[in-house]
Amino acid sequence: MFLVTQEYLTKYGYMDQADEDPLTLCQRMMGLPETGTVDDATMAMMRKPRCGNKDLEMMRQQNTRRKRYAFFGEHPRMNACVIYGITNEFHSR
Repeated sequence: MFLVTQEYLTKYGYMDQADEDPLTLCQRMMGLPETGTVDDATMAMMRKPRCGNKDLEMMRQQNTRRKRYAFFGEHPRMNACVIYGITNEFHSR
């Protein structure tokens, strides 16, 4: 569990923060209780699929918290229906 946490905090930029505990900062960004320990809720959030953007890059640039990723659960939801067809017609422009 320690290795998973270490890799996550490094990958998403939390280990770059010298002035604050990386795990507590990560919990704050995720909207979790700031316990400073790897509890079940923190580990569950770290194991969810997400993009590879670092969480703190935007915060450093704008000095505001801004969510730049989305968690999907098991599968992404599709909100559109795509209909297509194949014809034997040739169109030139």
